[in-house]
Amino acid sequence: MFKYYRLIATLFLLFTGPAFAQVTDFSSIPKSDSDKLLKNGQPADLGHSHFPLLKEYRDMHIFTINDSVFGAVPFRLFIPQTYDPSVATPLVLLLHGAVGASHFSDAMGQHRVTEADDDPFIGKLCKTGNIIIMPYGDETKKFSWVVNKWRPTENLTFKTLLNIINEVKRSVNINDDKVFAMGHSDGSDGAFALDVYNPTPFAGFLCYNSMLTNLAANDIYLRNATNKPLYAVHSNKDDIRPIEQARVIIKLLDSLKTNVKYKEYYGYQHFDKHLDLDYPNALKFIDSTRRTPYPKAIFWETSSHLFSNCNWLVINNLDIALNAAPWHKAYNIGSYYKNTKTWKSYPYYSINPSAAIKGTYNNNTFEIYTSRVTAFEVLISPQMVDINKEVKIILNGKTAFAGKVKADGNFFKKQFAKTHDRKAVWVAAVPVRVVN
Repeated sequence: MFKYYRLIATLFLLFTGPAFAQVTDFSSIPKSDSDKLLKNGQPADLGHSHFPLLKEYRDMHIFTINDSVFGAVPFRLFIPQTYDPSVATPLVLLLHGAVGASHFSDAMGQHRVTEADDDPFIGKLCKTGNIIIMPYGDETKKFSWVVNKWRPTENLTFKTLLNIINEVKRSVNINDDKVFAMGHSDGSDGAFALDVYNPTPFAGFLCYNSMLTNLAANDIYLRNATNKPLYAVHSNKDDIRPIEQARVIIKLLDSLKTNVKYKEYYGYQHFDKHLDLDYPNALKFIDSTRRTPYPKAIFWETSSHLFSNCNWLVINNLDIALNAAPWHKAYNIGSYYKNTKTWKSYPYYSINPSAAIKGTYNNNTFEIYTSRVTAFEVLISPQMVDINKEVKIILNGKTAFAGKVKADGNFFKKQFAKTHDRKAVWVAAVPVRVVN
């Protein structure tokens, strides 16, 4: 089966070969006029953005972005021939498997099949009319979405993955409410990590044969997955990522009221035909799932400042020495040992002590509860509240803020520059200090 996928990948590479003649710095690509439109700091101006035609960059091309941590990070960008720059197009961030065998230098090798080429979905996704981004992993540079090479600190890989998406949004008309992360094997682990680390820009996540964790990570907080839809698939003969472990994790996610759709295939191994069989379901998930940019309810848990925000809630400071609130609980499971086919009490997730925040809003009133959080801020959008009326923030049962919030053009421009998100628009922030 592995040889079959490699053959398909080779043929796909050969047919798209001319596009790999060079690797281009993405900063040289024409940009939209969004940044120019923002001089007046008016969110409504974003609706008049014009994007370049990019005719010479249709089909598959390899680009790099210059990252402050990893240097020149290569990624594939597929823009379909049918792309219309006046129409916002869905985007799929496809993370390849076998990250340990991948290197940035693979992007420079013409007509040489790499781990990225072996991905079971790349060829199919390029026929959907969607935009596809596929970065190259490189564990030698600590750019890995399957292993935290930065332990004991946070994995900086995921911030860079978002930076790639943000850069592409400057040139390509992306539907901000139809952005997905997807992968098989190591790639699925990366997609799941984005679900619990950085869900804000995504509509949903698709994980095939995933461990539903990151190796060497100590900050996988499962309840964060409740913020976005998850589609997960496993096969019962997977001898690399045993289905027994996946079942228990899915059961726990389900108990936390995660919006998870889970499907099992019987008689198939880790890299097998079930990937082809289920692909139509992946397309249905992508077609039917849409991001809610201003969700009415949020839960967020973290132990770091790198993964500190979800949608309109931002944790600015935390103190893990404080007592946790009664509703703030740690969730974990035992570990399944595939060699002996037995369960051990050893926890599957290594979890640092954390802080958490949860909130809802309705009729200009935010109700927030915190645990070990000492400072946070609420991002404000005219789509959420009437800024001509008083906004109230109730913190742990007491009023922490009551007053009008003025739209700040400079704040809006700074926020947009970070994400180039034209659907989730923030015009102000209300900072709140927590008295514990």
